[in-house]
Amino acid sequence: MRRYSIRFSRLKTTTTVRIAQTDATVFSFNPFCTASMPVLPQLPQGPKPLRKPTFRDRAFQTYFRMRRPATLGVRGVVVNEKGEVLLLKHTYTPGWHFPGGGVERRETCALSLSRELEEEAGIIAAPESLELISVHANHAYFPNDHILVYRVPTWTQGESTQKGEIAEVRFFDPLAPPTDISKGTQRRLDEIFGGKPRSEHW
Repeated sequence: MRRYSIRFSRLKTTTTVRIAQTDATVFSFNPFCTASMPVLPQLPQGPKPLRKPTFRDRAFQTYFRMRRPATLGVRGVVVNEKGEVLLLKHTYTPGWHFPGGGVERRETCALSLSRELEEEAGIIAAPESLELISVHANHAYFPNDHILVYRVPTWTQGESTQKGEIAEVRFFDPLAPPTDISKGTQRRLDEIFGGKPRSEHW
């Protein structure tokens, strides 16, 4: 494996980054310029970490997790052939909501939503088909919580696997939802189907 060293130097308002490769010529570039930056070849990318986490890494991760805990939720916008949107009612909270729930440990957001769709409404959708629409802070209801809203472009109807969690599942006209729809869900319908400006808050 090739080893790289990175040195930063600052002169007034210009920052120069020098990247030296042990068996290549040293080159430099200005990170604030509009020209394309050089890309180092064959650097590890994707789900694999750049290196194996050390004990020190884990200690700092645990510390920051305790100091800055955060949670993630996902919601799915499922539309039928009539242009109606799927909403559901829970047995434990009032109002109509999009299907979805919390992201569990070691789940991706898309995988979590795919699981929740099938559990709550019998909607079968592949995680890779889901399209992220927006991200919203849910601090007013649950501090440090964020909700990701996905479009579900392709799906099939299966059997729900939930056990007493869902009271009712129905499709509605997105521009004429039920009167007891939750405020956050109503705002998302207004943004997605009504053309209103998107808010960062749920």
